[in-house]
Amino acid sequence: MNQVHAPKSNLWLFRAAPAPEMIFLALILLAELWVFSGAFHKFFTHDSLFYMTNVPQSWDQYRPYLMSPSAEKSYRPLNLGFVALVRPFLGLDPWPYHWIPIIFHLLNTWLFYALAKRILASSTAGLAAAAFWGLHSVAGWITYDITYLSDFLLAFLLLLSLLLAVEGDRRKSRLLIIASLVVFVLSLMTKEAATTFPLAFWIALSLADLRASSGEPASAKRIWRSFKRTFPLTFLYLFIACAFAGLFIYWLRMGNLYDQGGSLPYNINPWANLLAKTKYIYWALNLPDALSIPNPAKNRMLALGLMGAVLLIWAVDILRRRGRLSVVEWAGLLWFAGLNIPSFLLSHRLAKWYLYLPLLGLALAFGVMVDNLRAGVPQKMRRIGGLVIAALLVGPILFSSRVQTRSYIVSSDSAYQSDLLQFCLNDFRAAHPKLPPQVALFFLPAFEEGVSDLLSAPPIDHGELFGLYYPGTRVHASFAHKGHPFPRDIGTRSDILVLQYFNGRLYDVTSYFKDTGRMTLYLLPTWEGEAAPLLKKVPAGGRKLYEQYVQLLLADEGALLPEDYATRRDIWILQYAGGRFDDVTGYYKGRRRDSARRVIRSLEGVQYSVNRAEYYPDYDHYQTPTGAPVFFQGAEKEIFTQIGGSTVVVPLHKIPAGSRLRFDASWMNELGDGGWAEAILRAAGKENVIFHEYMQPDAKRRSPLWKEVTIDLQPFANQDADLILKCYNDPGKNTVADWLNWRDIVIESKETSPANSKR
Repeated sequence: MNQVHAPKSNLWLFRAAPAPEMIFLALILLAELWVFSGAFHKFFTHDSLFYMTNVPQSWDQYRPYLMSPSAEKSYRPLNLGFVALVRPFLGLDPWPYHWIPIIFHLLNTWLFYALAKRILASSTAGLAAAAFWGLHSVAGWITYDITYLSDFLLAFLLLLSLLLAVEGDRRKSRLLIIASLVVFVLSLMTKEAATTFPLAFWIALSLADLRASSGEPASAKRIWRSFKRTFPLTFLYLFIACAFAGLFIYWLRMGNLYDQGGSLPYNINPWANLLAKTKYIYWALNLPDALSIPNPAKNRMLALGLMGAVLLIWAVDILRRRGRLSVVEWAGLLWFAGLNIPSFLLSHRLAKWYLYLPLLGLALAFGVMVDNLRAGVPQKMRRIGGLVIAALLVGPILFSSRVQTRSYIVSSDSAYQSDLLQFCLNDFRAAHPKLPPQVALFFLPAFEEGVSDLLSAPPIDHGELFGLYYPGTRVHASFAHKGHPFPRDIGTRSDILVLQYFNGRLYDVTSYFKDTGRMTLYLLPTWEGEAAPLLKKVPAGGRKLYEQYVQLLLADEGALLPEDYATRRDIWILQYAGGRFDDVTGYYKGRRRDSARRVIRSLEGVQYSVNRAEYYPDYDHYQTPTGAPVFFQGAEKEIFTQIGGSTVVVPLHKIPAGSRLRFDASWMNELGDGGWAEAILRAAGKENVIFHEYMQPDAKRRSPLWKEVTIDLQPFANQDADLILKCYNDPGKNTVADWLNWRDIVIESKETSPANSKR
């Protein structure tokens, strides 16, 4: 280990840093902002909602959190205190809360760089260590939103306390030491993992003392002297940590802190699941799991190859030294293992974000490796050469973290929770812009695995999610799968709502229960000819429980739509197409019942073409259910779909007098870039545009939004006509996933009636 004088400057040392180093640090921070800011569109998770719903409104409400564990059996009062400070300014919009973890992570990287400069042999090594830690994929988890408030706030307090301790020890300043101890106490009030921090203090203080040595070699005697000299100060932190640990153990034994049991997430059993816990080493090396992004296998192999090259260089550097590690490397590995002890104590809960603080030690070892490579550069080019080497090694880390973070935002448990809660809230608010002063919600069992448990989990199990966005309304929630009784007086009360979750939608089905207290769910025939896979699953609580509330009728299993469905209030009609459900009750009981002659009964006689001036990847086989540019959805062939860039010609034959053309139009889903929907009536050699509207995809919409259209055909009476349907962009634009729906294209005439209509 090279020994140099400790820099003599202010506490943060940045004003004295050379411009290239400051530019490199700025680029690291900008890269972090780019890689880890992809979750800004996400809603709150259960944990972040806990902070929002339990935030103390006054000192009297906050004091109990300081004195003992909360009702949720955890002791992290500083987190709620922090949210209490920002909540009055940020409100309930999730977007500004996504800035909090990003800002803290940037600040933590800055603090770690300041610390690393004090304990590593060069500023280049400090930059490399900061880059390894700041750009590591673990930060993708930490920066998702305030779900991980305890982790990024804990890192901030640890790094700040370490810097104060190192500077206080160097300057012999009691004031800085006291400030460090105060910050350490605050860290213990943030997360119990802070009880392992005395090890980090001893390591940081000892390494800083070694670096401050004036030309003295890092011999075993010198190393031991530094550890002995810094132990009395470390003992202060150790004493406080032991006192807190004793208090935690007392609370644990009294049953006030974390329920214990093999199936519970925080069950303490260090010997359980040991083989699986080796995954922490794999994650620590920034190696990716399976990805959920475009070209997942290719991107994963590329990330593994790039990170493998970095690890190979690291291994060669160690072999070149015949396996002899420097004192900083040994200290870094000890830091990594010691601060990871809390996660090893848990029996089965493996969480990547637990590595956030242990990785600081591995980052120090990475900085040593970069400094060793830098030593091989000629003296005149060593400063710039070191930065170039660091940049080249950081590149693979950046790529691996980028693909892992993108995958996490798409397919993680946090992302799933965010989407579930947001969809439920959006659907509920759309159906109920206002609520009375008191509302009771009854949730029917969900068919999706785990959804009922998530909707009934703290902190939303008592209706807090809805109460949060309806101030002044008391919302009480009950759940069928938990055995809560169904409100039998629902027919006479307006303050009771019955809710059913299906495939990303929360439906208000209260009206179907008003007459009999039971609902009949009828699923129309599907294009595949078999019931939707979701409805084949066992709902929460079992099918017998679900059948107490709902009679399930599946057309693909032989069930018929009751003839009196139009007058019955208990029938809920769903259509399953394209992997999603659509509520068509209103359509079936209203618009569909009108007498009419359907225009398109099959693809025979329908002419279609595709404009090859508009981009499509393969004109020989289209990415549709049938491989053709036009197709039907649903067994009854009511929905006719055409892809972007296509034109369809349908013969209408002779137009009856006094008739009108009727259809519904919608965009298929949230995909694609939108396109023009155009309907043209061609008669007597002329083309007349009867419908022209741009269909815009909506990423938040999970079912088709139908546009109802009715055209008077009297001007074309007794003429032979063709209906031309077009879906198009400007030539050259992408038409992939541009699917346009036309539903129930019919001609209504005076001669037809509901009784004799043939559909």
